[in-house]
Amino acid sequence: MAKETEKAEAKTKGVQQARAAVSEKLEVAKEKLGEVSAAAGKRLREVKDQAGQATQVAREKAAEGLKQGYDRVRKDFDGLNADVNAYVKDNPGRSILIAAGIGFVLGMMMRRER
Repeated sequence: MAKETEKAEAKTKGVQQARAAVSEKLEVAKEKLGEVSAAAGKRLREVKDQAGQATQVAREKAAEGLKQGYDRVRKDFDGLNADVNAYVKDNPGRSILIAAGIGFVLGMMMRRER
């Protein structure tokens, strides 16, 4: 009977040691998981910041491109306006005839649509 008790105690001791080893490995795994989670969170914040910065740069470039395009169109329109004004001042009669012709053509187009 003593031998059986020793075997049972040895098995119990082995189970307890195995349980302690598993518990220790679980704690180590838990710590490593926490470290990985923290590193992933940090990297996610870095990527988010980089994306925000890239978006801001893209907005600024788009705004600058639109401003330059607007300035170019405005300049071209001002030049065209100056040219038309100079032509009308130099050729008032011809300008009136051209305007009347355009009005007549537009009137005929509107009449046909109805």
